[in-house]
Amino acid sequence: MDERGVRPEHIKSLKDISLLPKYEGICGITAEELTTVLREDIEAMAEQQKMSYEQCLDELRFFYDGYHFSENKTDVYNPFSLINSLSDKKFGTYWFSTGTPTFLLEMLTKEDQVITDLEGVVVKAGEFDTP
Repeated sequence: MDERGVRPEHIKSLKDISLLPKYEGICGITAEELTTVLREDIEAMAEQQKMSYEQCLDELRFFYDGYHFSENKTDVYNPFSLINSLSDKKFGTYWFSTGTPTFLLEMLTKEDQVITDLEGVVVKAGEFDTP
């Protein structure tokens, strides 16, 4: 028993279940959820983009599918990017805004660029996709 009166056998550590087959879809949106729960959203986006439902689904797959958390290879879509894309009804590189642009900070340091000198500089979002 420790100083708090807790026995070691009662202390359990957290377990990462995201890689267990039973929970493989927990960290995103599965292809099945996409085509059932979000079908209306895909149809609305397809209409906005002037494409068929299948074409829109293919583009969503291309942009936001790619995660697999178990040997079952269940397709899991990036939830942040997918939801933003469906909400905006356009395809975009939403994942960039979710990360820390360390490459940009390193490049500025390497080039000895003073950040205050960048005021008013305009850069297109697509230029951030590749360092």
